[in-house]
Amino acid sequence: MEGTAHQKYVRASPKKLRRFVADIRGKNVLMAESILRLSSSPTVDHVAKAIHSAASNLRNKMGVDAPEFENIIISEIRIDSAPMWKRLKFRARGKADLMMKRNAHITIKVVESPYSIKMREKQTGVKDKVAPVVAKPKKALPGKEKAAPKTAKSEVIVPKKEHTVKKTDAPSAAAPQKRKVFRTPKGK
Repeated sequence: MEGTAHQKYVRASPKKLRRFVADIRGKNVLMAESILRLSSSPTVDHVAKAIHSAASNLRNKMGVDAPEFENIIISEIRIDSAPMWKRLKFRARGKADLMMKRNAHITIKVVESPYSIKMREKQTGVKDKVAPVVAKPKKALPGKEKAAPKTAKSEVIVPKKEHTVKKTDAPSAAAPQKRKVFRTPKGK
């Protein structure tokens, strides 16, 4: 089972929020909240709030069999750009600059840890209703076998010849001549 939480139009730059996302992806909820609590940025409060909301949603879905917060893992966390607020900042000489106040959307998905699923199955003796989705390799249809991959053609690398210039005293006939520029005097 999976719990999700969306927090939209967060008044913080996505770039500032994404700095902390890599550190907490794959961690359990309590560990992620403690990592965020230790950071000095005030923008991480929005991420911590969304993580707690996603974990609570998962516990609410599962009801009686709800896992504790330390047994819930953050499976996916995504920070997307939201529409920006555009404001004018007036400058000298009647000019104005455009200020972009950036916003973000936060999406978090959490799942129960595989260890706690196994422990629950062992205690109750009942297998989990939802089996984890595992991608299976596709089988070829009968009569449509795949052709063997083509081997790469052998490439022959030919070294380039070095270009040598003969030095002579007399200019050759093929050498370019300087062009004469004719200019008319000013005023005529």
